[in-house]
Amino acid sequence: MEAEAPFVCDGVPARGAELLTGIEDPEVEQTGERESEFWTFRCAVLDGDGDTVLSVLWQTIEGHGWGAPQEYRDELSETQNAVAIEADAPGGGYVTGPARRPNGRWVCDDSRMVHVELFETVEGRDGFEDVARFVESLVPWTCGGEEFPEAEES
Repeated sequence: MEAEAPFVCDGVPARGAELLTGIEDPEVEQTGERESEFWTFRCAVLDGDGDTVLSVLWQTIEGHGWGAPQEYRDELSETQNAVAIEADAPGGGYVTGPARRPNGRWVCDDSRMVHVELFETVEGRDGFEDVARFVESLVPWTCGGEEFPEAEES
């Protein structure tokens, strides 16, 4: 399942961000560089008070003490409430954490990773399922070889 335009930040689909946060047309902060050696790039979706409610971070796991990609995936599988994410791409991932504040990570075989952190689940929604589907939608450009989609200028 690949996300569709429009995108609120590079690589972050507007519809997915809205489902996760309940915020339509949110303010965002985009930082970092996708083309850097360590590939660190972040999109923060903000609420009306300017607080981060959703963080999407792309980075490499190299240099962070997490070991090889499979070692890090194994470590994730053993964390709190770990649920595997199903996606058709190299690597693997899990949603972890408490139900009200789920985190999703997909670790590619080449050591790139996307980390989605939802700071509070929307009332009446399944945060684990929503985060899993959201991460799945990001995998094509995280490690599936697709071109990284850019946000529309506002």
